[in-house]
Amino acid sequence: MKRSEIAVEIAGVDKVFGTGPGQSVALDNISFTVADNEFFTLLGPSGCGKTTLLRIMAGFESLSGGDVLLFGTRLADLPPNKRPINTVFQNYALFPHLSVAEYIGCGRRMLGQGRAESEARVAEMLRLVQLDAMAGRKPAQLSGGQQQRVALARALAPAPKVLLLDEPLSALDLKLRQQMRIELQQIQEETGITFIFVTHDQEEAVAMAVRSAVMSAGRRQQFGSAEEIYETPRNRFVADFIGETNFFEAAVVSNTGAGTRVRIAGGLEVDAAGPRPDGAKTMISIRPERFDLGVEGLPCTVDKLVYLGTDTHYHVRLSDGTPVMVRAQNHLGAAHAFAPGDSAALSVGPGAARVLAD
Repeated sequence: MKRSEIAVEIAGVDKVFGTGPGQSVALDNISFTVADNEFFTLLGPSGCGKTTLLRIMAGFESLSGGDVLLFGTRLADLPPNKRPINTVFQNYALFPHLSVAEYIGCGRRMLGQGRAESEARVAEMLRLVQLDAMAGRKPAQLSGGQQQRVALARALAPAPKVLLLDEPLSALDLKLRQQMRIELQQIQEETGITFIFVTHDQEEAVAMAVRSAVMSAGRRQQFGSAEEIYETPRNRFVADFIGETNFFEAAVVSNTGAGTRVRIAGGLEVDAAGPRPDGAKTMISIRPERFDLGVEGLPCTVDKLVYLGTDTHYHVRLSDGTPVMVRAQNHLGAAHAFAPGDSAALSVGPGAARVLAD
């Protein structure tokens, strides 16, 4: 990526809370870049440091080490109110005494913008978030999804260069979250503003972002596109956190320039991509949808099945007791091929297994 295309650069950022024996390391040498006009996600479990990093970008927390640059300018030199960055928080915190239009426009007025220009910008934001008909309503008269749109419009009204979103969909129900994902993507594309979206929901990150940084315990675990992170997880944490998977301890059968051949539970041999393992043992990951459940292959017994509408999850057990989860897509009118207690067989297609670095 060219330097001119980088909106945000996180360079070796550290954050330590407290001093002495009681200090807590929140961020440990975090580095990545976010492109101009990119929808980017920070993904990880609660307590991994993603919100702390967001607060550092916004100027609400200080750095313990490293640097944060916005289009090449050090943000540490700028107070929060001088940074061309706005934030949408988990708690929308709308002012109860202001109408929707008044709340959206208050940021523009604080910047000293004239009345006519401010009203024109408010009208533009109302159209953008599809709340034109609700300009005069108060927060108590709005649904949760509408309040989220108001908070978003308020943050976008001053035309920031970067918008930070701290789990803004977490309070919404499933259907509304799915709808708002699409709307947020459309708004980001229409405005051309760089979005940095914090979430612990891997489905949100995979569905919305161009690229993501996966975090755990204050460290960056992996950085890349949704497909790269899902299909080629670097380590066990990433493989387990992004989607569902099966882990197997595997014995290396051969390890040549052509690839790595490993033997897993029950004697099944598969070709595995990923880091070249040095020893005779390694850990591999195989996603549930990469297995085929049929009558030919490695013998197994079906313990239970879970019908999930679009697909069915089969929990099977190999002859040595190893549990395996298999995901099979449901087809219209097709009955379940196997029932609990049935004997079956597992097979694995090419490219299914992934060697994990650690």
